[in-house]
Amino acid sequence: MASSLGCGADLVSLAIEDVKDAEWMAEVYGLDSRGRSATIYRMLVYGPED
Repeated sequence: MASSLGCGADLVSLAIEDVKDAEWMAEVYGLDSRGRSATIYRMLVYGPED
């Protein structure tokens, strides 16, 4: 990731968490994507209907 961004690894943070399918929309999609279109580099290509 650091290489792709062209920065040092000390400037990158990555978290991986298991999320149950039934909780995905509320726990991840809703918090991480909606309302953040100005700061998201690549918007998700799925939504609640998927």
